Amino acid sequence: MLIDSTRDLGTQIAGQVKERFGFSGVAYCDGLSGKLSMIGVPDAMLEHQVLRDIAVGTASWFVWRKESTPEGIEVVVAPVSLGGKTVGSIGAVGPAVSEPDLQAIANLVGIAVESARQKEAASRLEAARQSERLRGILLDALAHDFTTPLTSIKGAITTVRSEYEHEPDEDDLLLVVEEEVDKLSGMIDETVDMARIEPGRPRIRRRQVSVAKLIRPAVDRLKSLLDGRPLEIEVQEDISMVSADPDMIGLALRQLLGNAVKYSPHGSTIAISATQTEGIVTVRVRDQGPGIPQDEIESIFERFYRGSRTRDSVAGTGMGLSVARDIINAHQGRLWAENRPEGGAQFSFSLPISIEDGNP
Repeated sequence: MLIDSTRDLGTQIAGQVKERFGFSGVAYCDGLSGKLSMIGVPDAMLEHQVLRDIAVGTASWFVWRKESTPEGIEVVVAPVSLGGKTVGSIGAVGPAVSEPDLQAIANLVGIAVESARQKEAASRLEAARQSERLRGILLDALAHDFTTPLTSIKGAITTVRSEYEHEPDEDDLLLVVEEEVDKLSGMIDETVDMARIEPGRPRIRRRQVSVAKLIRPAVDRLKSLLDGRPLEIEVQEDISMVSADPDMIGLALRQLLGNAVKYSPHGSTIAISATQTEGIVTVRVRDQGPGIPQDEIESIFERFYRGSRTRDSVAGTGMGLSVARDIINAHQGRLWAENRPEGGAQFSFSLPISIEDGNP
């Protein structure tokens, strides 16, 4: 039971059993990895395949026993189980032992294995917590380091444009710089907001909001990124309000719109529509891009996943669609993707309508 978490588990088990019970050699096989750890066992005396077969539960016997030598040396192998599940196998070379004794030893080993795995899981959990805390600190630092110079640039450009006279060509160039600064600031804010959302756990503050007030702010914030692309918005008349967090839904919708901009040709139309069916409002974003490979329809929603067709040609972090799905799921809605028969991709999400409208 005195397992050192900094050393190899299998080697410690073999060494402890050998020392405590007087065997001349002991081997332990881990049922998950199939790794063999042996102390004082000649290769010819213990059949490795037998150890592995018993460790993974494919062998039908409880104890494998090799005939004793004239000197009374015996080779035995027994499964290591816990809670009815085989987690490994233990083999021993030495004086003959009874089956109950061997089972008792195997049970002790099983408890030690479970204890070590629980400690390892706890360590991983604590490491994950520390990682999340450090990530938050890093994001705050990065946001500050990027935002401060951009604010200075923005202030300088605004002053130069308003306080000094320029030729029309010069003023056009200064306007481009000002617009690009605004675009960079928006991208930084968006990225930090997304990264701060824990996978699967966005914080939702619901209120009743109209669908139009979800769509219009998202479009306005992405106006510069649309780069003059035609945008069609069609909202069903008399559509009900939804119970949602407008900031979170706006963030999710901006990811879908930004995705459509990235993966569709310059100048092509992006369409947004909203319809209601019974107690559900569905918002769709359609583009005229190449579509999504059929085997990646679900994979694209995984955090940091990049599509195989465009991962080298389109910039991105692979977080946007994952964050969008987490947000929609937190609203008891659903987000999905599909390819349109006429070409391009369509991303759709559904939301429950407001309870105050009298619908379930």
